[in-house]
Amino acid sequence: MRRSTICVVLALIAGLVACPSTLFAQAVLTGVIKDVSGAVLPGVTVEAGSPALIEKVRTAVSDGSGQYRIVDLRPGDYVLTFSLTGFNTVKREGITLAGTATAVVNADLKVGSVEETVTVTGESPLVDVQGVATEHSVSRELIDAVPNGRTLQNMAVLIPGMVVGSGANSVQDVGGSALNGVQSISIHGSNRLDQRMLMDGLPLSTASGNSTTFLSNVASMQEFTIDTSGLSAEDNAGGVRMNVIPREGGNLFHGSVFMDLSGPSLQSSNYTSDLAARGFPAPNPVKALKSSYTINPAGGGPILKDKLWFYVSANRLRSESYVAVYPNLNAGNPNSWLYAPDTSATLPISGVLYYSENARLTWQASQRNKLAFYADYQVRCICPQSLPTLSPEATSSTTFPAQRFVSVTYSAPVTSRLLVDAAVLDHLENGYRTIASDRSIIGVRDSVLGIMYRSYTETSITQNRNNNVRGAASLVTGSHALKAGFQGQWAKSYSQASSNPQSTDYTFASGVPTSITEFADPRESYNPTTELGLFAQDRWTIKHLTLTGGVRWDYFHSYFDPVTLGPIALAPTRNVSFPATEGATFKDVTVRAGAAYDVFGNGKTAVKMSLNKYLGAQLGSSATYAGLMNPVNLVVTSTTRSWTDSNKNFVPDCELQNTARNGECGALANLAFGLPVTNTTYDPSVVNGYGLRSNNWELVAGVQQQLTRSVAVDVSYFRRWFGNFTVTDNTLVAPSDFSQFSIVAPTDPRLPGGGGYTVGGLYNVSPAKFGQTANYITLADNYGTMVQRFQGVDVNATVRGRGGLTLQGGLSMGSTLTDACEVRAKLPEITLASGFGDPFAVNPTSPYCRNATPYLVQAKGLGTYQIPKVDVRVSAGIQSTPGPVVAANFNATNAFTQPSLGRPLSGNAANVSVNLIEPNQV
Repeated sequence: MRRSTICVVLALIAGLVACPSTLFAQAVLTGVIKDVSGAVLPGVTVEAGSPALIEKVRTAVSDGSGQYRIVDLRPGDYVLTFSLTGFNTVKREGITLAGTATAVVNADLKVGSVEETVTVTGESPLVDVQGVATEHSVSRELIDAVPNGRTLQNMAVLIPGMVVGSGANSVQDVGGSALNGVQSISIHGSNRLDQRMLMDGLPLSTASGNSTTFLSNVASMQEFTIDTSGLSAEDNAGGVRMNVIPREGGNLFHGSVFMDLSGPSLQSSNYTSDLAARGFPAPNPVKALKSSYTINPAGGGPILKDKLWFYVSANRLRSESYVAVYPNLNAGNPNSWLYAPDTSATLPISGVLYYSENARLTWQASQRNKLAFYADYQVRCICPQSLPTLSPEATSSTTFPAQRFVSVTYSAPVTSRLLVDAAVLDHLENGYRTIASDRSIIGVRDSVLGIMYRSYTETSITQNRNNNVRGAASLVTGSHALKAGFQGQWAKSYSQASSNPQSTDYTFASGVPTSITEFADPRESYNPTTELGLFAQDRWTIKHLTLTGGVRWDYFHSYFDPVTLGPIALAPTRNVSFPATEGATFKDVTVRAGAAYDVFGNGKTAVKMSLNKYLGAQLGSSATYAGLMNPVNLVVTSTTRSWTDSNKNFVPDCELQNTARNGECGALANLAFGLPVTNTTYDPSVVNGYGLRSNNWELVAGVQQQLTRSVAVDVSYFRRWFGNFTVTDNTLVAPSDFSQFSIVAPTDPRLPGGGGYTVGGLYNVSPAKFGQTANYITLADNYGTMVQRFQGVDVNATVRGRGGLTLQGGLSMGSTLTDACEVRAKLPEITLASGFGDPFAVNPTSPYCRNATPYLVQAKGLGTYQIPKVDVRVSAGIQSTPGPVVAANFNATNAFTQPSLGRPLSGNAANVSVNLIEPNQV
């Protein structure tokens, strides 16, 4: 299979020699040329000149309909020159291009002397009347001016509708206070895993998925674009796509240094009297930021004028914040098992240190051949990585050494109608988690206090490598822009994790031991994957109407090398070998369709609609049909057992290697601990074939209107729905093997109505079936309908005033529906995580299988203004977003469950976790 894959790729590359093209093109200039009578003029030579082009000028010729089109233009200021024998020459100045938008610039030529030149000065269009993609361009000026964190995600969150991810990646940046650079973002109901970061059209993603720990150096960016909907067939996914366009230098030397510094004196407190009156405790500290600074120099220029340009940059960031958790008075004492908060001590600090260097060479080898070489090296350390759920002695540090991105891109306008583009990259990301405490001490998680203390009992090593090649061809006429191309990606991920020498940690409830977690150390995984894509797309303009259509074929293949697992501390007789194993082989065909109509033909009013199908991310160790099919990843690496500390000595008086109940310890929750779950099988019909990957459809309809010379408004409707959900069916249990029960919520003033109400719809497997597992992974449609859907409306405005005034912003409102109730009724054992409404994951003791959010509203905006005469720029950004949905996770003991269940919890469990609040109730 691998050999045939390589042959396919070589054939595709060979095919490009005969049919080159462009991929991830940049801005486009187009329009219609007429004479004074209104007749169209074919054969007009159109030149686009700009200092942003190392070749200085790009040329096109109008076709039989009088239309011209010049593609793949870098951001910058342009002058258009229209010339035709027998007519005077017309120059159009004042055209600024950004992103991948299409600027329509028409021209009227009069009969006259060729030497006569008419110069017209005008502004760039505010409305793109031909493109259907929703794109936001962040220019060099905005990057420098807006007071926000200097990462792609931190600037992207200023877009109305953008949502920061959940969990560890949910930090909302304010003014650069969050510098970890790994936030995940989504918009209009898209999946956070579908977020992509690109550098000059090349993916920064890792082998562990579309995420990345790579942090782009803002000083080396010319601009970056954020595509949020209506994406072309050049990409298989439909989430947020951010593409960095790097600076290239120029024919003049220039440089800059950006620096900032902040501390608690520049931070306000959002703890108000209203929050105090509602019972919210005063935060400690009231101001979390300790210090933050950035030093970011950059510069470039010519090595050989009009021939070889360079640009280099360096970056150093540091941020430190206090974390609201008190140190433990018993820290470091191996004989003390209780957490005793020291309320008089200084709170711990979480810090981020980052530095990087990058360089880019742009070589105009000949008039038609251009090469660009880019290299970026960076190191990042979250040192220490303090969290509110970790006592300081259990704090870890995560370092990312030797982050590397190296690429070569090639482009050539073979003729005025044919453009070549190709690129290769090598991308490496390493991540090491180290422990800041004594790993010989067993860590304790207190489920009631919500904190881990004594030690953080895991260290891990990860490595992700991604090799990518792409190429395409673009055949451009005035009315048509036809693209065809391919992409290939070969990714490898490696991970290793281990806990303390005892391979255990403990769980307490308010200082009382309840269970033990056992680990099968060390835990290793190696996951290679291959992805290939072919696409073709055309844009056809017929008078006022522009139609966009595309089709894409994708191929995905996972496979796993042989491996042997030997004895471990808690499974000393283990000896298991796996041969080389095939994973999944997917083939998919997806379509893109869109239409844009210039209502009045003046470039100021556009009606747009698009309908696209996208694929979900499949890379990574956590993807169902990628890493999770690896036999090594089917090994049960951890399990729990109940613990009744009868003699209160905080030592489990039992034999941990014995899987059965003995002494103070219950039986292992999973008797296959340390062994592969060989009874996990995959539905043969969903691991090899067409149309099997997770997918989503997106419908967008909207109107763009330029109200005045400097003001434009965009109103759009968005709807997204998902398909091909997978579920895990434990075939050894049936719905009849589960007992439904309820609990009565405790009395607590923080709960709705003060508590005391009944929470039902909970499941507990019968004791006879506890621990029995034979998993069958298949499509959810085999058990019922599962729904994940979003719909909403955005209203955005752009103001481009005189004197350097720029305003962007608007409102976004939308609602998400997730519903897995039909499937849960047939599979009470299923667990569905983040895709279904954090923090309301679906599981046996989470009854909230349907979550319909109200229409939540965001308001966001940014602006800059150049003060006349003094040459000083002022800027601001504002965000108003809904607060987080509140959950109340309660550890319900047998005293709460047994009145309804009629028996103790299965497996001698001391408690189960139940969320006492319905979704969106608080």
